[in-house]
Amino acid sequence: MIIRLVFFFALTYLTTLAQKPGQKGKGHPEANEYLKPEDRLYTFTDSSGHYGFKNYDGNIIIKPLYRQVRNFMGDYAAVMNDKFAWGMINKKGTLILPMKYCFLRSPTEGLICFAEKYGTNGQPLIGYMDIKGNMKITPNYSVGFEFLDGIAAVENQNGKLGYITKEGKIAVEFIFDDLLPLSEGGATVWIGLKKGEVDRKGKVIIEPK
Repeated sequence: MIIRLVFFFALTYLTTLAQKPGQKGKGHPEANEYLKPEDRLYTFTDSSGHYGFKNYDGNIIIKPLYRQVRNFMGDYAAVMNDKFAWGMINKKGTLILPMKYCFLRSPTEGLICFAEKYGTNGQPLIGYMDIKGNMKITPNYSVGFEFLDGIAAVENQNGKLGYITKEGKIAVEFIFDDLLPLSEGGATVWIGLKKGEVDRKGKVIIEPK
């Protein structure tokens, strides 16, 4: 659980860091970093510490209005205002989803990981919606990651992790105590202190041992 929570909150923080023009892409295939350098938007901060986005030539495309931002996934990025509320903008800086969420990720495979309120355990109640804000998966989870190849890792209310489909069905049972987010190479998972590996479909390819 410690490893997974560290990655969950580290990923939340690290997406605010400015990516340098020409930096090599890494991670989710929909990420901004996989575009040609001249087609990307890059985060920057002003003197007050607020984030905005510049293009490859250094021109400001989106003014530094935000306390925190996530990198663009496709045409959209999650942003947080000074009231710690999250919303969604497009590459013109237009607000697509209102600033009302307590947790929000940039969309992957058409779905957005979000939370509008916190659960009794103090963690966001995580669900998934589409880019128009239509609910697709009811907020029943304590932790949620991006979709990749039609599945996403989530933690249930009992503290166990598994994988769900874009329809909210269980793809891999909630048997893991820890895991890392899915990437092109799959993910590392733990049952207790036993470490294993799953592929991009969530199928166990190395049994935890």
